[in-house]
Amino acid sequence: MAIGNGLVDPYAQYPAYDTFALENNLIGKTEGIILKGAFAACQSLIKTGLWPVALEECQLSVTAILGVGTPKFNVYDIREPCAHPPLCYDMSPADNLLLQADIQKVLGVEGRKWAECNTAVHTALLGDWMLDLSPKVTDLLNAGLDTLVYSGDKDFICNWRGGEAWTNVVPWNGHDNYSKAQYNDW
Repeated sequence: MAIGNGLVDPYAQYPAYDTFALENNLIGKTEGIILKGAFAACQSLIKTGLWPVALEECQLSVTAILGVGTPKFNVYDIREPCAHPPLCYDMSPADNLLLQADIQKVLGVEGRKWAECNTAVHTALLGDWMLDLSPKVTDLLNAGLDTLVYSGDKDFICNWRGGEAWTNVVPWNGHDNYSKAQYNDW
């Protein structure tokens, strides 16, 4: 199994935005101190189970780093500007391809409209945004399923510090040996 850029445990992952942003000079020390408190509030709200409120607080904290409207940088590669908000990339080649009747036929989706971002679908999925999926990962790990968890080192939106945070706290039978592993500079 592979989990790439996964939002698995929002409680563990949201505070990592502050860490990642500081380490990559996306914010200053003062902003980092303020955001540390904001992400602590985010975690407190996640614990309450009032997920719509938690999501609002957590995303406001992320927005403080990104900026309002057009992101200050490309959320998938912080080294680049966000040239085509909100996704930062020109998705028209994929859009044009997926609107072709012959391609839709091959995919078995004839007669449907393609949209790279659908607000109704996004909104419907927000109910699960704060769901902690780490118990499911625990079950799979304990069953012996080999698992790779990865994130890009310059990807902000699913940053590696968040991935590190949840993998360090997910309980499983091999956790003690996993926690002894050393970092390698590849």
